[in-house]
Amino acid sequence: MNDQPILASQNKQPLLMTYQELRKTLVPFCKGKKPLLDMINDIWKISTPTPNMRNNQLVKIVFPKYFEQFVRLCMKENG
Repeated sequence: MNDQPILASQNKQPLLMTYQELRKTLVPFCKGKKPLLDMINDIWKISTPTPNMRNNQLVKIVFPKYFEQFVRLCMKENG
């Protein structure tokens, strides 16, 4: 991963991430709410697989629009 903030609004490029990296990035926004944690799994499921592996983990293409939708919902749910 690069050193740019993942959720920066100017970053509109797809991200190459493992499931562990995706969770590490998004779990702090969930504040323990199960529906939001479940959404991380949904984002992973709809992301596009690549033939690449990182630390023996599958790497997928995660599109920024999913991050934006997730963060907006978290803000709405968490006030």
